[in-house]
Amino acid sequence: MTITIDDRDHNLHAWVVVHSLGSLGGCGGVRCAPDVTLDEVKSLARAMTYKYAFFRQPMGGAKGGMVMDLDAPPERRRELVTALGRHLEHVLRTSAYHPWSDMNFSSDDVSALYAAARLPAPALNDDSSQRTARSTFAAVVATAANLGLRPTECRIAIEGLGSVGGYLARAIAEWGGRVVAVSNIHGAALNASGLPIGELLAMRQRLGDGFIRERGDWTNAPRAALFDAKVDILAPCARVGSMDQDLCERLSAKAVVPAANVPCTPAGEAALAKRAIPLLPDFVVNGGGVLGMVSHELDDPFFMTDFRQMIDRLLSASLAQGVAPIDLARRQSEQHHSAEPGDFFTPRSRGELIRAALRRRRLWPGNAQQAKALQRERLRETVNQLFRDA
Repeated sequence: MTITIDDRDHNLHAWVVVHSLGSLGGCGGVRCAPDVTLDEVKSLARAMTYKYAFFRQPMGGAKGGMVMDLDAPPERRRELVTALGRHLEHVLRTSAYHPWSDMNFSSDDVSALYAAARLPAPALNDDSSQRTARSTFAAVVATAANLGLRPTECRIAIEGLGSVGGYLARAIAEWGGRVVAVSNIHGAALNASGLPIGELLAMRQRLGDGFIRERGDWTNAPRAALFDAKVDILAPCARVGSMDQDLCERLSAKAVVPAANVPCTPAGEAALAKRAIPLLPDFVVNGGGVLGMVSHELDDPFFMTDFRQMIDRLLSASLAQGVAPIDLARRQSEQHHSAEPGDFFTPRSRGELIRAALRRRRLWPGNAQQAKALQRERLRETVNQLFRDA
């Protein structure tokens, strides 16, 4: 289902794509950029279907997109978000689409969207970016081990030093890895010996994305230069399709570990496969954000033990079978995809699903803490079973 919104009164151009419906509807963030397109939104909605199916969650995949300048004044942002919420009132009331935060669309924007639709906003988890970075970092650590690299030997490039990329860069630096290249829409910074991540992040906090143009203990370069840097792992944290065939044919990285959804064009993905460069599945690597929505209490031990070991198994199965990691993960998603439209029309809320599971375990009636513990344990069980028999 695709909803196209062209509101001339507010100069609003937006889309909502519901790729699939689970028993709880479809969920995905609202991506805001001056050049966002319907094709990008469709790709992202499909990726959300794969993500929820992979982690066996009762939600389908969806995505929103709205044309808006990255530096839109607060009053213009408010006008657009309010207009979008009014247009989406019906689809939000039916729970066919659950919007969430995304690039240039904050939790405050989500609340404003629901308010405009005259609906209560969901309980929002502001650390989605941090959890996405945690799962990505766990995948980076697993990939480095798979390549036989100690932290100090591992050279990493991060495309898109934004919210997720910033958290990821800090985690890598604390681990002992060398972040040798970072980029954003304004350019790139490179240092083969390792960038001063703390200094760069402090500058970003102070100056915004323009920090990348500042002078320091690094070389300033066009953003495309990041892809020519000599690295072991590339971590894309930017837009859909930023890695095309030409780029993937010249890439020096030994593995690609994406926090971004759908970072490669189809031709780019094929080029990586031809060169036997592992492309880890974006919808798995960045799954921390979705997992955090299901259970807000997932901690570092979960990501650095359960999640990392799952990535270990994926990489081992990929090597043993001669199948790209992303293709193995797609098979898992397709095998466990339960987003059937008929399920959506069965009136079962998330709370009812949790209570049913509690009853099966003779834990209901119970309290909210028991429900949270059950959610957490079910996620752990799911992750620990993945790729056991691959």
